[in-house]
Amino acid sequence: MIVALIPAHDEAPRIGAVISAARAFLPVIVVDDGSSDDTADRARAAGAEVVEQRPNQGKGMALRTGFRRALEDGADAILTLDADGQHDPAEIERLVGPIVRDEADFVVGSRRLGVYEPEAGAAGAARNVGLTVYTSLVNLLGGTQMTDVSNGFRAIRASGLAAIVFTEDQFHNPELLMGAARSGLRIVEVPITIHRRQAGTSKKGSTVRYGLGFLRVILRSWLR
Repeated sequence: MIVALIPAHDEAPRIGAVISAARAFLPVIVVDDGSSDDTADRARAAGAEVVEQRPNQGKGMALRTGFRRALEDGADAILTLDADGQHDPAEIERLVGPIVRDEADFVVGSRRLGVYEPEAGAAGAARNVGLTVYTSLVNLLGGTQMTDVSNGFRAIRASGLAAIVFTEDQFHNPELLMGAARSGLRIVEVPITIHRRQAGTSKKGSTVRYGLGFLRVILRSWLR
């Protein structure tokens, strides 16, 4: 069984549509990470299994909570996607297909291989440059050959999770990727679409804070 895992914090405007689209392919687990709106209620109404954690603890913690629930439910593989509508559930098969065909253990979506709508203005330009720099750094330190190391649209074989040290509460993407590479998991990158956020606000914080946090996790993961 493959399940879709959606971490969510204050995503009531979009969560129902995302779940409905994802449930056309997979059962869905939503981890409501201390939302102050009715994200959890809307997720249940859309047919998802909902796990609520209080207070807000960060996306990384929400993912760890969701991974545990998925494994308890008997999942053989877990697909993760965002709650804000930026990932396209119609592309789910593209990510889970290599695992089903036993071609990969960890499949990562890449906006650079696919299509994406960058944020407008200086913040969007800065994050695009940061993505390029940090992708090169992860490839250098982690021995990978990726084009996008900051993407939450991915799928992982359940048996591979046990081999990855996963402790970060927010900047978890490089930790998962470098851990998977260190553990010898077969990593495949596939093109995906990233839409611009249509509702709600980004949880990433300032560009500088996000960039420094991402760098810290890359170096910490490398030094393990």
